[in-house]
Amino acid sequence: SLEERVASLDKELSTHKTEAETFRNKALKEIKRLTTQVKEAQESQTRLSKLERDLADAQQKVEGAEIAQKQVKLELDETKGKLEAEQNARTALEGLFRQKNEYKEAELKRVQERAKSEQDELRQRVQRLEEEVVKAEQTHEEAAQHLDAVLAQCTDLKQDKDKLERRVAELEQNKAGNAAKALTDDAQGARRTEAASDKASTIAGGVLAAEVHQAGGVGFIGGVSRFAWVACMCDALTKLLQGHTPLENLKQEVQKARETLSLPPDADLPVGIGLILWRLEPPHLSPSLAPSEPDTWLRYILHEARASAVWLSFTNGSLGEWVERVRRVEKEGERSERVRVVAMVQTVEAARELLSVEGVDAIVAQGTESGGHGPTHSVGQPLSNLLTTLSPLFSRSSPRSS
Repeated sequence: SLEERVASLDKELSTHKTEAETFRNKALKEIKRLTTQVKEAQESQTRLSKLERDLADAQQKVEGAEIAQKQVKLELDETKGKLEAEQNARTALEGLFRQKNEYKEAELKRVQERAKSEQDELRQRVQRLEEEVVKAEQTHEEAAQHLDAVLAQCTDLKQDKDKLERRVAELEQNKAGNAAKALTDDAQGARRTEAASDKASTIAGGVLAAEVHQAGGVGFIGGVSRFAWVACMCDALTKLLQGHTPLENLKQEVQKARETLSLPPDADLPVGIGLILWRLEPPHLSPSLAPSEPDTWLRYILHEARASAVWLSFTNGSLGEWVERVRRVEKEGERSERVRVVAMVQTVEAARELLSVEGVDAIVAQGTESGGHGPTHSVGQPLSNLLTTLSPLFSRSSPRSS
């Protein structure tokens, strides 16, 4: 009948409205989810605009359907005689509508499940972000405390640096090279004695090492000094200490040595470079840099600076492993002559280890008179006691000290 056709069209109109409302609800949920993602705000805004346009299109469809309903009512008044022929078509349409409704229900269920899953995932992500924020705040507080302590230390170090720079000026005026030569001339009781400059002190720079070499001694440049190491700890300290990393400071000192000796950039450097090894090891070096950073230093020393010797001291691990590391990096490039490896020990055990390792050219014994420091927190020995203990291990020549 005409009333049933009208009811059918009303049902179709209601379906369109339901779809539009469902689509609108889905868009609102999507908008709510997107607002939580700050980093994707621009994309979310674009998507939201698209959803609003789609919603407007759906509303236009609803309005069009209402207009169509009115037109159909007019047509129904004119087609009452054709209702019997259209009955079969109506039955078919009802079947299609049922299938469509079933599909819509299934689709709505899938959308709801997906929305629930995304909501749970978002909730977990928010929880993780909150935990990361708490950790970041704790890390920030710790870093701030550490920075305050380091800045305080830096102030002390700057004062020490000023004193040491004055000392360097005095040494240069007194011709440190002549002093090293005098040490050589005054040595007694040895077939040959070499005066060596400090390998790790903050005043063991390129100028002093070069002048010691000119005087006939063995000059060493301190590769990892206190000031240089503190300089790379944070940006503030880097600016405070002229903005240089330890390796950059070493390159500057090498350049000073070359200028003092009037050497071209591609010439071998007739002085050595000393390394305080614990500063190139964890925990003083981050785990991410520990595997590669020491090799970076050694490649520069052996193949760019082309130093004649490497002085190894104060490791938290094994001196033997460091010697092997030097020899391995040495083989990565070409050198005009083999680099000399000098290793400093404070215990008999360390000396025994080095004697069993190939590639060591000199072993230097250091007693507690040097300042009481050693490879570990254990108490060392006076130099005389240490030499007496080490002497039987070196049968071919008398032990030498530094």
